[in-house]
Amino acid sequence: MPVWVPPTGEDGGLGRISIRRALDKGLAFRPLAVTARDTLAWFKSLPKERQEKLLAGITPEREVEVLLAWHKQANSAREAKQ
Repeated sequence: MPVWVPPTGEDGGLGRISIRRALDKGLAFRPLAVTARDTLAWFKSLPKERQEKLLAGITPEREVEVLLAWHKQANSAREAKQ
């Protein structure tokens, strides 16, 4: 997931690559809501067996771990400011 790529290390430059040439050649972006809607419609069109076996992303258990850690860090930062 590109948003999880750290800003340093081997992949550190990922978010700093210019897309100017692509924009100059006509690259356009769809609204996020349209992309989300179309992606969900596509996913729901897959067979049930395929929907149940995700090929990317994280498990629900790992998502809970990540969110708990994020909330803990956010709360610690908030308390440090007080």
